[in-house]
Amino acid sequence: MNPIKPPNAKKIPKEIKQHNQTRVDNYAWLRDKNWKKFIEGDLDFHDPSVKEYLESEQAYTKQIMDHTQSSQKQIYDEILSRIVEDDISYPYQKGNYYYIQETKKGLNYPILQRKFASIDAETETYFDINKESENYDTFILGTTSVNKDGTYFAYTVNTTGSMSYSLKLKDLAKNEHTQLNITDLTDSFQWVDNENIFYIERDESGRGKTVCSINIHKGLESRQVLFTKPTSHDDMFLDMTKTPDGKYIFLHLNNGSDTVIHYKPLDSDAPFQLFVEDKDDIQYSITHNNGSFYILTNLNHKNNFMIMTCPVENISKSNWKIFLDEEKDLYLETMALYNKYLIACYKNTATSMQEIFIINILTHEKRSLKFSTNNFCFHLIGNDDPNSYVIRFSLETPIQPSTLYDLNLESLKKITLKKSNVPNYDTNKYQTEVLNATSSDGQKIPITIIYKKGTLLNSKNPLLLYGYGSYGLGITPTFNQQIFSLINRGFIYAIAHIRGGDEKGYNWYRNGKKELKKNTFEDYLTVCHFLIDQKYTNAGLITGYGGSAGGLLMGAVANMEPSIFKSIIAAVPFVDVVNTISDASLPLTPPEWEEWGNPILNKEDFEYILSYSPYDNIKPQSYPNILALTGISDEQVTYWEPAKWVAKLRDLKTDNNLLLLDIKMNSGHTGASKRYQWIKDKAFEYAFILKAYQ
Repeated sequence: MNPIKPPNAKKIPKEIKQHNQTRVDNYAWLRDKNWKKFIEGDLDFHDPSVKEYLESEQAYTKQIMDHTQSSQKQIYDEILSRIVEDDISYPYQKGNYYYIQETKKGLNYPILQRKFASIDAETETYFDINKESENYDTFILGTTSVNKDGTYFAYTVNTTGSMSYSLKLKDLAKNEHTQLNITDLTDSFQWVDNENIFYIERDESGRGKTVCSINIHKGLESRQVLFTKPTSHDDMFLDMTKTPDGKYIFLHLNNGSDTVIHYKPLDSDAPFQLFVEDKDDIQYSITHNNGSFYILTNLNHKNNFMIMTCPVENISKSNWKIFLDEEKDLYLETMALYNKYLIACYKNTATSMQEIFIINILTHEKRSLKFSTNNFCFHLIGNDDPNSYVIRFSLETPIQPSTLYDLNLESLKKITLKKSNVPNYDTNKYQTEVLNATSSDGQKIPITIIYKKGTLLNSKNPLLLYGYGSYGLGITPTFNQQIFSLINRGFIYAIAHIRGGDEKGYNWYRNGKKELKKNTFEDYLTVCHFLIDQKYTNAGLITGYGGSAGGLLMGAVANMEPSIFKSIIAAVPFVDVVNTISDASLPLTPPEWEEWGNPILNKEDFEYILSYSPYDNIKPQSYPNILALTGISDEQVTYWEPAKWVAKLRDLKTDNNLLLLDIKMNSGHTGASKRYQWIKDKAFEYAFILKAYQ
């Protein structure tokens, strides 16, 4: 069988005039006019040639990768062998029930179960995701919650991969769904009491717009509008939270820079009231405990954050008092309150590592929670009872699977509840360390490294370098068992904790956004050169991996220093930056202006974004092997971005390296929701990586 030639996308020049500059986009036609139908799962292409091109790319990818089937199968089996397919989670108490999740061999989704009054009681299955998902290729649960008395189970679900969710309800006494099915919502809702739910409707732009209430027994006829986002805040996302004690609902409007928070007591019919409004990267997170609000904020330029308090009767800023002041070298990331204790979760701004403190609210005594290693990922699960002295958390490291604990806040005694079982894995065979590369402007960039003990640092090792670096989303050192299929083959795995994330604090994030965005790309390349200089790897032996905004990172560094890479995987890559951020009709664009700049109104922003936008900076040169991954119903990074990027790369690149587009016609931004399909997709990616080194 003769191999098919790479697809050759036709060119239909489209002139775009912006700030007295004209650029030509030859592949703008790949944005089908019916793309919004794709978001809803209806693949009714307006332009048949768009469908034909995407299908030709998928056929090409399939044929090129066909001879790696045995490799894919081997990797699939390896990843699967490190999973306990039949497993049960440790019970979590909520009200009178203990809730658990069970996974079974051969089934793609967990089974939600509970026991009444005792963990030894009979098990009741109240929601089997496998049965509910039988007619769907994609089934993504958003928020799930049982009401206080345990009689109804509410959940949001998406079946296309988009950001649009439906709210559904199951009567647990009857073990059947009610007729409630409210569509085109965000995934956020809250029980107000046993009968009423608050939820958020989306607007035409796909962002949250209206907060409504509904009585579950009266249905849609009981719908009441409680809050409508002002037109002046159309560019903001709308989210909703409830305080752990169940006394207040908070509405959060945020666009990455500006913050507006409204609140409402749940024991009153009073409307939502403004709590605080601010701009210029001033952030707030609020909770309630024993008659006071606790406010986590970077107000007054305290960018390592502090906690302030005020009584519920007087929330005016002038009445706020500092409860826990800013620390010089510790970034206060999150807080939680239980009884008389506050759990403060910090990141060390020098080392990027987490530090956890337990603080007595009454005496201000501050105690550090110690572990056997400093390089860990602490995840607070908490307790459904806000008055409890016992909280639950999990802890893991890059080479140590997660362990579940209960912590007594009085004594700080930890009780081990469950250790994650990872078959065919021995933590003693691997080594992890944290290194620091120095940027051109003197910043220390942390790097998490994992490799097999005995690996020689001789400049001959293939290395997979993961990066993200946007939105202040730091990459914590979690345990990812699938990566050991590469490590066991001699790879070194590394994570570059670059600016744009918050690994070293809020300023680390701010120094990698807007007019400082290029710091993100330069930091990543600095890490590459450092790892080469230290003989962990060599130029031409590095595989770059990033998704979404991390895909933008991949596209940028591929243009800047392509020869340093053997291959690049760009998952749902945000690569058509200037066109996307100049299109206010797209769901994510207006809120993104505070992250990237506004190229519509600001010429300097336009020119800066244009100078690094991966799609606009492709040039005739050799590129590494590239695999681009996307989903047709992706509403966050639309499918045409990677499609256009690949088409333009094909036209201009001067090498014979692999260039593949893998497009899924039944998923969106987060990829496969089925666990066995997810493993299959990961095996495909790793097989591509191995093929590039052959």
